[in-house]
Amino acid sequence: MTRSDIKQARQGIEAQIAINKSTIMVMRAAMIDSGMGDGALIPDPYGNQEPKYFTCRITHESKGPDDLATSPAGFSTNLARMILAPYNTGILQGDKFTWQDKSYEIGPVDPLMFGNAIIGYQAPLKEAV
Repeated sequence: MTRSDIKQARQGIEAQIAINKSTIMVMRAAMIDSGMGDGALIPDPYGNQEPKYFTCRITHESKGPDDLATSPAGFSTNLARMILAPYNTGILQGDKFTWQDKSYEIGPVDPLMFGNAIIGYQAPLKEAV
């Protein structure tokens, strides 16, 4: 696998995102040096939250029978929301954001691999409370 193969695969993910692109904003704690001399960064316990912006695609797919649950009349549970993000995006599990007047939380983030290279990330979304 060559660099141009990886570049082409990443462009494919970016093309999928471009079909219906969204920008989301998540709030994260500022990062500071851990003080252990290893250059590692940790969340600043006394710092303010900072906005982080990500370009992504938010899609949906049908849920399987195991995922369906009872719900109030008029509330549909037959769709599961997903997020697709480029390889250089730092989305994290637990990030919360608002999209189309609803709050969502990012579930476990899976890297999309092409050989041994990451070409994008995907994760399920759940409505946040």
